[in-house]
Amino acid sequence: MIDAKNRCFDVVIVWKLDRLGRSLQHLIRMVNYFQQWGIDFICTTQSIDTTNSSGKLVFHIMGALAEFERELISERTKEGLKRAKNVGKRGKDKKQRKKGGYYLRYQKKGGVENEQFF
Repeated sequence: MIDAKNRCFDVVIVWKLDRLGRSLQHLIRMVNYFQQWGIDFICTTQSIDTTNSSGKLVFHIMGALAEFERELISERTKEGLKRAKNVGKRGKDKKQRKKGGYYLRYQKKGGVENEQFF
């Protein structure tokens, strides 16, 4: 996002919308930043090109569908865990689970409060 703000490139190209953001609001916010900075956005597999009005419409529809799919997966996971708990199965305690990689780097930076563009 820093390179985008500094206009180091003219276009952002992604494979799928869910590779760019986790919610419709997040995707819209990012694409709005791109537009403010004069950067085009293209999603190759979903035929989205925000340089025209039909591409913008498809972007909003696909973004909503991607968010809906993630919420369905989350609901199914929660229901499965609840069902497993009801029959006596137990998973690892979240407090004891080892955290690493991206999560630790994220925490070192101060989490979401430190993010400039999100």
